[in-house]
Amino acid sequence: MIVTVALLVMAAACSLFRTDIRVPQSLSLRMDRPENAPLQFAVLKDMDTAAEEVTKHADAMESFHINSITYRVEDFSGGNEPVIAGNLEFALSGTTEFQTLATFEHLDLRTMAGSGAEVVLPVSDKAAVAKLAALMQHGRTITFRLTASTTNNPIAATLVLNFDTEMAVEI
Repeated sequence: MIVTVALLVMAAACSLFRTDIRVPQSLSLRMDRPENAPLQFAVLKDMDTAAEEVTKHADAMESFHINSITYRVEDFSGGNEPVIAGNLEFALSGTTEFQTLATFEHLDLRTMAGSGAEVVLPVSDKAAVAKLAALMQHGRTITFRLTASTTNNPIAATLVLNFDTEMAVEI
């Protein structure tokens, strides 16, 4: 009986020393398309996910997950109907194995920038989110690529992505 109680107390103590730590990260993808540019384009940018908290708790990390991914449009200037459609993709930096994270079908840059709204990213594949979380958990550098087309040039805008991530750590 005493052994059973002791084991229960030890198990409870272990879970008392587990904490969730938020590790928000962000990335800005700048789109600059002059008036005479082709309507199809791609923008690439690397994101270093080796945040201080991730590195600090790497050995004690039990899990890492993405709660949400949101986006907003900033610093817009451009033509009358600046709508883009395309895919947001990611890959481990240095590789060409891009995986689609989200698809934009009718992203009106002028309206989004004017509203200042932050919107949940339309994720197309939960497995892609899990793969992205695994790369972030290990502090890897990730290349993001927006492959899109626009209805009208010129456009200049920044697509800001915010990753609300969280890790569970034994301390």
